[in-house]
Amino acid sequence: MSIYESIMQGLTEVAGYQQGKIRARKTKLTIKPIDAFSIYWKKEKEKC
Repeated sequence: MSIYESIMQGLTEVAGYQQGKIRARKTKLTIKPIDAFSIYWKKEKEKC
């Protein structure tokens, strides 16, 4: 799908939702920090 097609699909979905024709899509994401990043972050924070 091209960027244009993706944008048009999104706009069509928004219009359909606003008109009550479709229900909104829901997605729940849980992001867990990576240990290596957390260790790096702690070291950088200690320098400040």
